[in-house]
Amino acid sequence: MSGNREFVYPTEEEDAAIRLGIAADPDTRELSDEEFGRLRPLREILAKRRAATQKRRE
Repeated sequence: MSGNREFVYPTEEEDAAIRLGIAADPDTRELSDEEFGRLRPLREILAKRRAATQKRRE
């Protein structure tokens, strides 16, 4: 997998459609700024779990 990824932001129209879809779906919601701030990359979470598992095995 290449590290040269390009992120394309949605247009204003696309963003509005996305937000309408979120609002219309009863099974989902937008994250608050606080919730979004607590998100961590999966590799960080897995590294901590791996370290904890190795520590228990010692």
